[in-house]
Amino acid sequence: MSLIEPESSMVAEEPARRSLGRFSLRRGLQRLSSPVRGLLRGLSRLPRPPLPSLPRLPSPRAYRRRENLAESWDGPQAEYGLLSGWLIDARTRAVASSVTGASVLDAGCNIADLARAVPPNVDYVGLEVVPEIVDLARRLHPDRRFEICDLEGDWPETILERRFDHVALLAVVEHLRDPVAVLDQARALLAPAGTVIVTTPHPSARKLHAFGARLGLFSRDADDEHEAFFNRAGLAGLARGAGLKLVDYRRFQLGMNQLAILIRD
Repeated sequence: MSLIEPESSMVAEEPARRSLGRFSLRRGLQRLSSPVRGLLRGLSRLPRPPLPSLPRLPSPRAYRRRENLAESWDGPQAEYGLLSGWLIDARTRAVASSVTGASVLDAGCNIADLARAVPPNVDYVGLEVVPEIVDLARRLHPDRRFEICDLEGDWPETILERRFDHVALLAVVEHLRDPVAVLDQARALLAPAGTVIVTTPHPSARKLHAFGARLGLFSRDADDEHEAFFNRAGLAGLARGAGLKLVDYRRFQLGMNQLAILIRD
């Protein structure tokens, strides 16, 4: 009997030891997660600049000028994240590389990052709905033309009477209530052989963008204003609805963003 009892005791104690081990591991993870949560909360409260950083500005002088204008601007301040500059710069370069014609209409231009990325001899026109932002864009790019325009409203007659080699919509269609109507208007403004150039986040980036916006990495304003996300098939469907067709498509920024080239169908 005495030889068997210790073995029974060991068998009985084994589940207790495993349970204690799991409990200790759980307590350790809880203790570790507490400072991590505190760090994430701290990151989310970091002050965010009113305008995104743009590392590829033409010169330090231009960069200083842009910062000085931003500091003196008393218009509405958009909330940008710590990585917003990277996002804006990548999509601006992606679109600029597709501008091969003599003219481009930047519909929904914001502060007109595309204006500095296309060659000076390209006839650039920017459309933006907020008058104060148009004023800042004009101060940043005095050699470019800008018009106040609600893309889902009436477009200026000075724009409607023109034709452009390219109409660009950078991170715009996901914010529209009726993107087909806006694409249809863009199609009407195309010159022969003209293209509509679209960038928009891929649906797979939706949760990541929302989470990053809460942490202050991406724009909270942009995340709140997202109406819909479109994949390649969705973009092709929008194009068909507007009398266009998708002829070129690629993803960039680790597949989180998309560039689509549309022509008249």
